Amino acid sequence: LDEIQQQLVDHQGIQVSLPTIDHTLHCLGITNKKLSRAAQEHSDEAQWQFTLTIGGEPPEQLVCADKAAVNILTLY
Repeated sequence: LDEIQQQLVDHQGIQVSLPTIDHTLHCLGITNKKLSRAAQEHSDEAQWQFTLTIGGEPPEQLVCADKAAVNILTLY
């Protein structure tokens, strides 16, 4: 948290308290938990499979989105 606080001062010129940073990260679902070795290996395998699956597709045909980018009110 100290590093994030210092980066905010250095790059944005704003001073933010550590509790505020902690609360914001918590609200965003960001934790400091580390993956177990088995979970990391599974993640590496999933990334490899994903790369193999889309590797032949032209980049201009790929569209990336996440749930945060969807507004259900504009779909109707």
